[in-house]
Amino acid sequence: MSRIMGTSCRILLLLVVGSLLVLPGLTAEALAQTPSPVAAESEPNNRLSQATLVAVPGQVQGRIDPVRDVDWYAFSVPQDGEVQISVPGAAADHATNFAINLEVFNPDAWPLTGWVAPAEKGGDTVATLDLPEGGRYYVEVADDYSDAVSAQPYTLEITFTPAVDAGEPNKRLSTATPLEIGTPRSALVFPIGDADWYGFSVPQDGQVQVTVSGGAAKAATNFVLNLEVFNADAWPLTGWVAPAEPGGDTVAAVDVPEAGRYYLQVVDDYGDARSLQPYSVAVSFTPAVDAGEPNNRFSRATPLELDVPRSAAIFPVGDVDFYQLQAAGPGKLQIAVTDVPADIDINMQVFNPDMWPISGWLGAAAKGGNATATVDLPEAGRYYLQVVDDYGDARSVQPYTITATFTPGVAP
Repeated sequence: MSRIMGTSCRILLLLVVGSLLVLPGLTAEALAQTPSPVAAESEPNNRLSQATLVAVPGQVQGRIDPVRDVDWYAFSVPQDGEVQISVPGAAADHATNFAINLEVFNPDAWPLTGWVAPAEKGGDTVATLDLPEGGRYYVEVADDYSDAVSAQPYTLEITFTPAVDAGEPNKRLSTATPLEIGTPRSALVFPIGDADWYGFSVPQDGQVQVTVSGGAAKAATNFVLNLEVFNADAWPLTGWVAPAEPGGDTVAAVDVPEAGRYYLQVVDDYGDARSLQPYSVAVSFTPAVDAGEPNNRFSRATPLELDVPRSAAIFPVGDVDFYQLQAAGPGKLQIAVTDVPADIDINMQVFNPDMWPISGWLGAAAKGGNATATVDLPEAGRYYLQVVDDYGDARSVQPYTITATFTPGVAP
């Protein structure tokens, strides 16, 4: 839009070296003035230092008269949020060349919008924008080409929707908001480009499930919540996780290998959208029930008492469980692995006191099935038993049960 009063002629330059540089006639004292809210403009108000204060929410009437007149307004908000500033259409001036334009400035007199014009002649002039923090903001109102006046006053209306997010600021891992296991928390991705970080702790190894919900009402927009989970060293455990379909929940199931602190980041997928409607984030935890860990090698083999069932888990992926048991003499060792989780294809192998295999691999008939085997033991001594998933590519936090029984007998 071509204007006699272009924005570049009226931008107030800032020199931030501990002081504010202002144009002649615009003093720091004038900027700090706090006039009482009024329902009509208070002339003269043709520069920022003379801005008429408008209550929020509220409205004020003004008039562009004479030609080249401009009106400045100021309003304050207590925090970040969305502001809408509007001037209803000047229907009486539809046949003239008069059209209200407006521009919004931040507390440092820097333009946030550029000039905003009505969508069509005689239409409303509306500016909707995100304010990143509380403070004093300014609005300039003018005729679009500064060559017309109106006998009818215009009405400037201001409304504000705060961004309700008690967890802010949490845009970095170092300022992550604490998140309790099992307790949902509400938050916002606001303004555009916002990222929310959370920190949570688990008491041991197990499976964490993170659920971010609340995007269903936004399914038709470009606002899509993604999440990523990190370990205590800020190393990603998941990569970015998106909802299965637009508007659906974003869910990540993550194996955590040990007790400690973990982190979660929530963002809009492309960082180009935001919402004042809150989302909900929740973390649940299922511990891996295996008191025998760590037992992934011979030297850490878990003692297995004969005729006493023991629970354990193949967790995480690639886990190996070693057991040791004592035979009083030669005889037969019966092993039963039961209650096998559906995803696990149990295999096992028996080793002699010299840690040499004497059985080969013994497995279940199918994934999720129980496995039983009988192995001849040639002499008294300590024997070892290894239990795995057959290809090492599955795991479960649900436990299996292992039982060993020994029947003395003549050595084979």
